[in-house]
Amino acid sequence: MSVLNRRWMLMLLLLILSPSMIHANQQIYTPDSSFEYHIEDDEVTILGFMGTETEVVIPPVIEGYPVTTIGEYAFIACNDIWSITIPVGVTTIDYGAFYL
Repeated sequence: MSVLNRRWMLMLLLLILSPSMIHANQQIYTPDSSFEYHIEDDEVTILGFMGTETEVVIPPVIEGYPVTTIGEYAFIACNDIWSITIPVGVTTIDYGAFYL
């Protein structure tokens, strides 16, 4: 492979990877007000979604407490959502949480 081809391949690879690397470093969370939630035993359970966002990023912390559970039918019939990012602290996803 010629040096020119290697450079083009490297540039193409960087163009493909750059947006995902930038997005990962600039995480913007969906506002707390878009969620219905419950705080119990110093942990947050997401009970529902009332926002209009199509790309939902659940925050890892709400009101200073870690989000650990996505409750039953929390995102039921949220047909306009294209993606949901779940924080690593979520350890439980209840039955039907993403039921359409």
